[in-house]
Amino acid sequence: MTPGGSGAQPAAPAPPRLRVLMVGPDPKMKGGIASVAATYLGSEYAQRVALRYHASTVEGGKLRKAWRSAGALLRFPAAARAFRPDVVHLHYASRLSFYRKLAYLLVAKALRLPTVVHGHSGTFPDFRDASALNARCVKLFLERADACIALSSTWQAVLAGYAPGARIHVVPNPVEAPELEAAAGAPGPGGEQVVLCLGRLGQAKGTYDLLRAIPLVLQSAPAARFVLAGDGAVEEVRRRVRALGLERAVELPGWVAGEAKLRQLARCAVYVLPSYREGMPVSILEAMAAGKPVVATPVGAVPELVEEGVNGYLVPAGDAAALAARVAALLLDAPLRRAQGERNRAKVAASYSMSAVAGRLIAVYESVRRA
Repeated sequence: MTPGGSGAQPAAPAPPRLRVLMVGPDPKMKGGIASVAATYLGSEYAQRVALRYHASTVEGGKLRKAWRSAGALLRFPAAARAFRPDVVHLHYASRLSFYRKLAYLLVAKALRLPTVVHGHSGTFPDFRDASALNARCVKLFLERADACIALSSTWQAVLAGYAPGARIHVVPNPVEAPELEAAAGAPGPGGEQVVLCLGRLGQAKGTYDLLRAIPLVLQSAPAARFVLAGDGAVEEVRRRVRALGLERAVELPGWVAGEAKLRQLARCAVYVLPSYREGMPVSILEAMAAGKPVVATPVGAVPELVEEGVNGYLVPAGDAAALAARVAALLLDAPLRRAQGERNRAKVAASYSMSAVAGRLIAVYESVRRA
């Protein structure tokens, strides 16, 4: 106690927050990376660091996207000098997204800025293996970065095989649980048994396998309804629905986001995603946070999210009969749905909530700042 004082010690000043310049697609765009970026920007993570977001591409036609992407890259050096980040965080996928971020990486290194690269694409192995040039550039990209983020231990092993000198950390995708938890509960108005699938419609997401599974599900659960919400091959899917006579069983509301997505999650009894390729699907994390059981395929990081028979089921990609059997079993067993859904909520809270993920990401930043 200081003489004549109250005994209170002045509080130590808070350490300055890490300055992070994050680069990725416009968060208002459709798709997984934009969704992840929007989650980071609207979360406690954005309060724990001093965050500036630099949109590398925007929604629109090819010409507009190319023009705006080139302009964003040209503006990046000035933006970096003005903000003076401790870390540059680059979100990348495959094809043009990868080569755009390679250019950003080279600029950041020329500016002597520590750089973290964060992969999201489920098709990245196909892209990397498509040409010797792609393989060389992937190795350069991963090894020149100060740190690489993989979405799961499976993806960590894949990237390590491409670039043995890369410094790879596992940080899963986060999900903002509170608003999704509000979507948990008994599904459907009027006792509907709704099966939901979110994402771009088409072959890659297993949409046509799901259409083949629907008549098999209806044999056991004739009240089932299927909501396929997304963009992509909507008209082709609509044509196939008509050809199969499934108009009364299938809804195609288009891309849903925000409150509309929350309503669909609240309404559904089961979430399905029968994809052929995935990184770590945000839609599965959202369904888990909403307390829904999941039927999916064992691709990408999905097996680390869905444990067979514990919080959902895994079926081989392309196996419509197996998909139908698992979906029907869940629709016909409400106690099983509730048990698996509760396990999903607990798993998200423990490992995939923003509070769980933000600390891991900031630890990666600290490691490159100290290096």
